Amino acid sequence: MLYSHVLLWKKFIMSRTVQRIAFLCCIFWMMFQLLFSVHAANGMENYKITEKTLEALKQESLPSPLLDALHPLINQLYTSKDSFLTTLNGLSVRPKTEQIDQIVKHALLDNLMIRSDKFSGDLQAGEAVFSGNVKGQIPKDEIHFSAGKVRIISEEGKRYNKIIAENAVHIQQFQQDLKSDYAFYDRTSQQLKLEGNIVIKDEESTLYGTTAYLDRIKQKTEIRGHSRANQSGRIKLEYDLKESVSPPDSPEQTRTTVKAQRAMFEKSKNQATFEGNIEMTRPLRQIYLTAGKAILNFAESRELVSIYAEQKVCIQQLGRVARADKAYFDEPQQTIRLEGNAEVSGEGRYLNGNEITLFLDVERGEARGDSDTPIQMVISLDDLPQQTAPSFTCK
Repeated sequence: MLYSHVLLWKKFIMSRTVQRIAFLCCIFWMMFQLLFSVHAANGMENYKITEKTLEALKQESLPSPLLDALHPLINQLYTSKDSFLTTLNGLSVRPKTEQIDQIVKHALLDNLMIRSDKFSGDLQAGEAVFSGNVKGQIPKDEIHFSAGKVRIISEEGKRYNKIIAENAVHIQQFQQDLKSDYAFYDRTSQQLKLEGNIVIKDEESTLYGTTAYLDRIKQKTEIRGHSRANQSGRIKLEYDLKESVSPPDSPEQTRTTVKAQRAMFEKSKNQATFEGNIEMTRPLRQIYLTAGKAILNFAESRELVSIYAEQKVCIQQLGRVARADKAYFDEPQQTIRLEGNAEVSGEGRYLNGNEITLFLDVERGEARGDSDTPIQMVISLDDLPQQTAPSFTCK
């Protein structure tokens, strides 16, 4: 009887030991895979043509002869971009430069490459945690990042499809440079969320806020909150706005500032929409604008084409101030059209009407009315000082 108890106890101990060994092996395998990725972060990028690659290239209208030439390369691994490009340039059907870019994009293996001072893993939770001087990249997504701590999570059978970064987060993607206190990236939906002390920079602009959502597929950015420079619950945009027509002896670009409670940027539409307590300052035009909502439209060259503003619009320039329900800025025509309860005041004159068109040149302007709302003007005369023209200000 005692002997049988001893055997059972030994089996129990051995089963527990086997479980621990198996668990440690899994941890070792995970660390091995991650360490392999760390070595890859030193510059190694892997490329492989697969059936899926060819299907994606077919959908992008790559010519059939070129697809046939790529077929013999299926499942061959290339451990550097140079070796892969050499092979592509040696094909029987030589691809053009733009076709090579397409092939390289789809053949790049989907790797997460990361390094840090410390690492820990939880297999049951499907989670790996890196801390201390974390640096990494996802070459296929064209993302490089660094942070104090990074967690990568596997969900719904997808390997490491969610990435959470904290503490001095710095992300570089395409031509953008992003900084925040916290970042969450969902690779499945290609959605990136940033929180806390956000700074987003590109070649021409700097954007500040506290919460941002970036949709990499739709190329859309939404940001809200306040900037460190102004704790009034607003975002802040500083932009080297290309003007369609520049005054003589003026620099080609000047830094325009926009403050608002939230903003939406849509690259596909070349449009930026601002909402809530808007203040816009354009030093080159000497324009100060306030409104509840404003939409900026750009050309492909990023020149400003037009501005539409609504909700208690007020426009202040040197020597005059105007307000209306709506305002349309036509940059090529150099005009501002005011609509709805429009009024203009400046230098002893006051004008109101249903529709007023102003030129950016403060010396020019025209007004329109109708039978219900005729144009009215009040002019202060030097010999009648008691009749003063109404005046107001945007600030």
